[in-house]
Amino acid sequence: MPLRRSIYPEFVWSVILATTALRVQALEPQEVFLKASPSVVTVDTLDAAGHVMGFGSGVVIAPGEIITNCHVVAQGIKFRVKKERRTSFAYLRFYDDKRDLCQLHAPQAASFTSPVRDIGAVDNLQVGQRVYAIGGPRGLELTLSDGLISGLRQTGGGGPIQLVQTTAPISRGSSGGGLFDQDGRLVGITTFLLAEGQNLNFALPAKWALELSSRVPDLVGQHKRLQAKADPVPAVPAIDPWGGDRRVLPAPPQRNGGDEDAAIRRFQSDVVRIVGKVVSERDYPPEALESGWQGSSIVRVEMAPDGLLKAVTVARSSGYSVLDDVAVSKIREIRLPNVPDELRGQRFSVDVPFKFSLRYPEQ
Repeated sequence: MPLRRSIYPEFVWSVILATTALRVQALEPQEVFLKASPSVVTVDTLDAAGHVMGFGSGVVIAPGEIITNCHVVAQGIKFRVKKERRTSFAYLRFYDDKRDLCQLHAPQAASFTSPVRDIGAVDNLQVGQRVYAIGGPRGLELTLSDGLISGLRQTGGGGPIQLVQTTAPISRGSSGGGLFDQDGRLVGITTFLLAEGQNLNFALPAKWALELSSRVPDLVGQHKRLQAKADPVPAVPAIDPWGGDRRVLPAPPQRNGGDEDAAIRRFQSDVVRIVGKVVSERDYPPEALESGWQGSSIVRVEMAPDGLLKAVTVARSSGYSVLDDVAVSKIREIRLPNVPDELRGQRFSVDVPFKFSLRYPEQ
């Protein structure tokens, strides 16, 4: 009995110390915000004239390097990141539309932002764990919302976690923002929601941001290498209405003062405007909707010299033939715009991008 009396108080004291340690680890919401918010910015998508076309959020992962969703920047010609009253123009460095993750290079942003302190692995997350979303919903910068991890989703019948489901509210403008755990670690990039349900919000694994350099080309690096050549060819970004893959290509030769090139771009823009920009749930075949397939396709529209449609083919597949067929069908169903006079009597083609979406916040 005397032995038990001497051990029991020590045991109770050890439990108290352990419980206290666990409590210290979890930050209060205001502490999470103070720790994480310096790394969250707003991303503006601009047209060629510098007018704002859309907006989203971004997370700084290194000085002057911002992660966001590709669907945030897909329509843009130019980009700008801002935080409160300070701004910096940005350039596309990595474009991984298969995962819907992009990285912007904004050198001036390093002076008014701070990179995230830590990026957590989704394998360490648990359903029921509290998380915090920080972004710019509806353009309201640095908005904090909280919720729980409500699911850790895999695709393709197993494998690694592809999506973090959360009850932390997001809305238009939240895409590309950060999802942080109770220690202020970045664990996800808030990406889309399902509007038909309640609190069905999803984020991509934050660790994916660290894999961009091994998956897709460094477009900023390519541009610098072109400029460094002794007799460089002027370089321009390969741009389509959805942003394409943003490869840096030699400037095309000008014909008739560029009239024909401008006419092709006008025709392409008119087709995109008529056919629509996003294929949403209402256009999904049942099997694709049930499987939650997403991705992007590029459909090539070939025009004959007489101004009539010659062929519609898939130039880049989404990875799902069912979705590719939907894109081709949408082109065949519309009434194409009139061919510009500059292109009469010529055979030409334009690429039309499609984004297959389950209600991204930006749309």
